[in-house]
Amino acid sequence: MRFFVGFLTALILMAAAAALAAWTYDFGASAPDTAVEFKILHSIMENSVRMRAGTDEQETWSEEEVRKGFKRL
Repeated sequence: MRFFVGFLTALILMAAAAALAAWTYDFGASAPDTAVEFKILHSIMENSVRMRAGTDEQETWSEEEVRKGFKRL
């Protein structure tokens, strides 16, 4: 029973902290990221691109390939 009360208290505190963060944090794109946020988000983006990027390294594209690429938009 004591474990259950402690566990429930921890859940309530985490939910309250998440609600407080969501209520007070500026998630808008108009606010600039802090240096820490930029570093974290930039490293996530770089790792994501690196994991999903192909190994093909083509430096020039033919006109047909460019048209084909724009048709996908």
